[in-house]
Amino acid sequence: FMRLLLYLSLFPAAYSLKFLAFSTQFARAHANYIARLSDVLVEAGHEVIPQCKQARVFDDFLDRVSANIWVMRHSVQMMQERRRVNAIWGHACLSVLDSPGLLDSLKLEHFDAAFSESADVCGPVLFHLLGINKWAVTDSVAIQNNFDITQTPSNPAYVPGMMANAGEQMSFVERLGNTLVATQFMIGTVYSDIEGVLRERLPDLPPVPEILASNSLVFLNSEPLVDFPRPS
Repeated sequence: FMRLLLYLSLFPAAYSLKFLAFSTQFARAHANYIARLSDVLVEAGHEVIPQCKQARVFDDFLDRVSANIWVMRHSVQMMQERRRVNAIWGHACLSVLDSPGLLDSLKLEHFDAAFSESADVCGPVLFHLLGINKWAVTDSVAIQNNFDITQTPSNPAYVPGMMANAGEQMSFVERLGNTLVATQFMIGTVYSDIEGVLRERLPDLPPVPEILASNSLVFLNSEPLVDFPRPS
């Protein structure tokens, strides 16, 4: 009996978790980032299951919009194009959620936790519908315009937004424009546009910003030495 106990003690105790990874199809860098996080978890002995692949329905449209953004002269033009993307993003999310048997099969997996980038709200919405309480928001870059979700301080007076047409040294008018774009267009329209589409199918869905803010952890892939200075 003692030999058996000694033999069993040689085996290290292991406890693995099951993660659900929601990988957005918006830009390859985002997909690669989620894939790398999944690799790290798998190497640590955990199980990671990717979500269904139907989220690619609007890749071609996004490629055209991304190409046009670089030649636009003003942030308002960028946001007009972005709002067209928002609605398509909502419909793409519904195409994933409406996949036959998807929600039922994922519920049977009994996931311990999940993670998704904040750039795609469909992941957190899926986690909410599955009843996954422990989930993380990840970002491949420190996006200035989602500080309300990540709680990462970002001063629009000297931190240019993703849709800004100025650098870190801005005039008063440029600072005002940077603030308006960040608060009114990015935060004020992105979530509401997507939420409007989702509510057509999910009328009882809580507000999307409320779902995003309920995350358990924020993981930012940001290097302070090369990023814009931010208050701490």
